[in-house]
Amino acid sequence: MEKEKLIVVGLVIGLVITGIFGGASYVEYKETKEKYDELVKEHNESSANWQSKYTALQNQYNTLQAQYNVLQANYNTLQNKYNSLNSTYHNYKDMVEMRIPDTGAEKRGFLTPDDMAIKTKAASILGGAYDNDLSTHEVYEINNWVYDNIDYNNDVYVGEKGHIGKECWQYPSETLSLGYGDCEDKALLVASLCLAQEKVNWLYCAEVELTKDGRKSHHMCIFVNVEGDKLHIFDPSFQNKDFPYDGGWRNTESRIESSALDEYRKENGYDSVRVMAVFNLNIYKTFSSNEDFYNWF
Repeated sequence: MEKEKLIVVGLVIGLVITGIFGGASYVEYKETKEKYDELVKEHNESSANWQSKYTALQNQYNTLQAQYNVLQANYNTLQNKYNSLNSTYHNYKDMVEMRIPDTGAEKRGFLTPDDMAIKTKAASILGGAYDNDLSTHEVYEINNWVYDNIDYNNDVYVGEKGHIGKECWQYPSETLSLGYGDCEDKALLVASLCLAQEKVNWLYCAEVELTKDGRKSHHMCIFVNVEGDKLHIFDPSFQNKDFPYDGGWRNTESRIESSALDEYRKENGYDSVRVMAVFNLNIYKTFSSNEDFYNWF
């Protein structure tokens, strides 16, 4: 009997202990479950927040990608235009450089008395005097016609400092057609019109260097060798205001070379003039100084 009591007491004690530990486990479980639920809630809220941020960033990326695609298309279009313009620029550059003669032969090639447009215009200017016999008076008539009818216009082309090259020469028929040109264009036209009347050896295109206030510039005019190797200068770019010679500039009389050049210098307001070269259909001659020119002329 005593033994049975002990067993019952033991069972009661075991149940009490089990109850105590069971209650503690339930409380711990409940607390853990609450923490777990909070973490799940926080995770869901955080996940939704990051998802919202991700979606916003994805939209921004898509917008930027679309803008990039537009810019890339615009760039490709501009690149194609640049390539086309660059090709056109080089084509024009090559064309213009062909009009910057370097050698005497190339410069002489711009005298075109046999061009039909030049022959027709020479006959029109000289009228009944067009008889294959050129006189200095006819040079004067042609020089004045070019001065009065061909406007002076500086070369215009694009490149370094606004220029492709130092100079761009026009053929005489082009100057006639355009109705304008600069000094060498007008001088080449005068020479070609004169030589269309007669291919004389005593008329030259003259390349000269003009100096004023320390600044040098290149110029072209017409030299005529007449009356015992005296020099007569004609210039369709400068104006002669001496009555009755109003029109393109010319010496009013033939002079020795130094006197003619000095008159040309003073009348046109320059400090000095130096003859660099002369040419016609047959020769191209350069000079190291005016004295060199005087000795040759």
